[in-house]
Formats: sequence, structure tokens, C-alpha cells
Amino acid sequence: MNIALNNATEGCAAETWSALMATWMATRAREPRLRAVYEQIARDETRHAQLAWDLHAWLIKQLSPRHRARVVTALDAALAELPAFAHAQARGLPRALGIPTPAVYAAAAEEFRARLRDAIPRAA
Repeated sequence: MNIALNNATEGCAAETWSALMATWMATRAREPRLRAVYEQIARDETRHAQLAWDLHAWLIKQLSPRHRARVVTALDAALAELPAFAHAQARGLPRALGIPTPAVYAAAAEEFRARLRDAIPRAA
């Protein structure tokens, strides 16, 4: 159960968000070397996120309905926290890194949350 909870929040939510943001920054960072680093990070984070989602799909089928509901609720909560987290994170980072403005970053997190919420595997 704890593995499923951690995988859902850290793997599915955080790794997928990291993959998306690294991809964003790979296309927007001012320095070519920095864009190249973000491209590599984006590839790595995308692999990590895919592994988390594959594991989530398997784990969710192994859980009782009660535990499944707890995992899905935790994932929903992690996704709900992303817009505020993104806004706060963007406030402290320079635009040269390719980070969007705090408002754009938070809006991207909200769109990400809404789209991902509908795609979450929930049942066995």
C-alpha cells in the first residue's frame, strides 16, 4: 500500500510534471547548452514517469477497493497541489532558465492537473 501511495504521488504526479516542465524549458532556455541539458533531463524524467504509470496500472489492480480509493485520493491531492507549488517555484527562478512566469507556470499546472485527472487508471 505504501509503495502504491508513494509511486502515485512522487512517481505519477511529480515525475510527469517534471518531464513536462523539463520539456518546456528545453525549448525556451536562452542558452543552447542549457537547452541540451534540459532535453536530457526531459528524456530521463519521461522514462521515470512512464515507469511510474506502468507500475501504478499494475499496483492499482493488486489493491483492495478501500486501498485503491486511498491511492487515487492521494494522487488527486498531489495533482491539486501542483498549481500553488508551480507558482511558488517559478517566483524564485530566473526567466533565462526557460521557466515561464509564475502565472503561466501555475496555469500550466492547472491544465496538467485537469487533463491528467481524467486519465488516471482507477480500477482493476
